[in-house]
Amino acid sequence: MKTNGKILIAGLAGLAAGAIAAILMAPRSGKDTRRLMRETGDEWGERFREEVEDGKRAVSSIREKIGSRFRHAEDKEPERIS
Repeated sequence: MKTNGKILIAGLAGLAAGAIAAILMAPRSGKDTRRLMRETGDEWGERFREEVEDGKRAVSSIREKIGSRFRHAEDKEPERIS
């Protein structure tokens, strides 16, 4: 494995260990921590869904522009495209 891959894996492992330690040492009760995690997960999920929808709209718009340009070019010079 290349050095960059090892650094990435080490960084992710450190991030995961830090997150686990933060949860275990949190000054909140378990009930409050679980509620906070659920709410945060719900917020992230909603943001993710919004980003996916934005991406779908962008791809659809690009696809329509490409199709429109192709149809326009085909109308101008059909013998060159065929």
